[in-house]
Amino acid sequence: PDCVLLGELIHGDYHKHVAPAAGLLDSGTNYQLSKALFSSLNDRNYFELAHVTARDEDLYGSLTLMNFLGNHDTPRIASRLTNPDDSPHYPLAAAALLLSRGVPCLYYGDEL
Repeated sequence: PDCVLLGELIHGDYHKHVAPAAGLLDSGTNYQLSKALFSSLNDRNYFELAHVTARDEDLYGSLTLMNFLGNHDTPRIASRLTNPDDSPHYPLAAAALLLSRGVPCLYYGDEL
């Protein structure tokens, strides 16, 4: 394609907006995964991350969503993680971002 159409979607049915074959957006932002990545690491609540990952697959398995750790509307991941300098949380969050289903997007300020 000549371009990729990406939409910033916070909630709602992504199928109404993301459908490349129908001439709609190619992808949308995955805020659910973003929140689960930092809060599961901070709280050691990995059930949240597992639930969000399974929910994403169930609801949006046919879509390719854009995953991120932080963006222009949210604080950077280093500000959200507790003790970012003294723990392996940032590398774990970055690895999860890069290895999750979808398109990883690394915003300025979230790089190593």
